[in-house]
Amino acid sequence: MRDDHGESPKLPIGWITGTVSNLGLVVDISVSPGSASISDVPARKTKRSTTCSGQAILDTGTTRTVIDRKIVDELGMTPVGVLRLTCVGVQEPIVSDAYLIAVTLPNFGRPIQTLAAATDLQLHGFDCVFGLDLLGNGELNLNGPNKTFYFKRLTQ
Repeated sequence: MRDDHGESPKLPIGWITGTVSNLGLVVDISVSPGSASISDVPARKTKRSTTCSGQAILDTGTTRTVIDRKIVDELGMTPVGVLRLTCVGVQEPIVSDAYLIAVTLPNFGRPIQTLAAATDLQLHGFDCVFGLDLLGNGELNLNGPNKTFYFKRLTQ
């Protein structure tokens, strides 16, 4: 994204910006195994400690973050539980392994940890779908005519 002078805007820590594609709001991400417990679900050791980079689509209609199974496989992660997902047009809940992940966004400060479902996304090259569990940590501002958005972190 560029300003009127063709330069990338300088944003304060805790703010990110991204583009609006024909598929939705897109942002660059890094995903690594989580390191603390969430909702009384203990983190488990992974086979290796690495980070995967990719792109996420922000989806305000999704309550739970979903990552592509290839990330789980690449990081050698172990499930910490099970999540039941409901989808529009699908009568029965989808059951998925749950993984504790830490999501790092450019300029966002410390990573946000959440439980994520892992599926074979097959979503036009996106590696993650951010649901309200992550989006609930901030404020989203959309500029439709410029096809850009800003996301401000509200919790530290």
